[in-house]
Amino acid sequence: MPQTRAGVSVDKAAKSSQFFLGGKPDPDPEALLQELHRTGFRVTRWAKEMMRSEKFRICGEPIEAELVEITASHFGWHKGATYGMLCTAGKRMALDLCPARLGPLLRLRYVDQAPGEQLRIAMEPIPIAGRDLIFKLEKNGNSRWLNWEAGSRDTPVCSHHRFAFLIQSK
Repeated sequence: MPQTRAGVSVDKAAKSSQFFLGGKPDPDPEALLQELHRTGFRVTRWAKEMMRSEKFRICGEPIEAELVEITASHFGWHKGATYGMLCTAGKRMALDLCPARLGPLLRLRYVDQAPGEQLRIAMEPIPIAGRDLIFKLEKNGNSRWLNWEAGSRDTPVCSHHRFAFLIQSK
């Protein structure tokens, strides 16, 4: 199996890519929402609420990281798992949860998403309307969305659902 720079083994089905967050101040959530709309992305109501939440940390230390897309099947759970199980297994393999700001920033960058494709952001959930939520990037037909998904520890996760984790490189 190929290994990431942090020594995490991933098979051919897992994708990895470089990502840099920071270096200059990130825009405030409202400016980020405007940029998403200006560039043709759609944002659900609860994804907007997540970005406006106090738990959404827009400014943070600059990080250079490698993103790895992992499914429950990569951890051996071919019949699915829970979000908590997936996050715990990721941490054991030297994977980090993504900062919440990665969801909207990655949505802006991921312009060539295939129709029907979904990518969930492995992150600390943000409570909105009594539910713990995480970001999900998806493309339905011609619409590219920044959406949400339930992200409590006991939320069921299908074996084929893709989650983006971070591998810190610096």
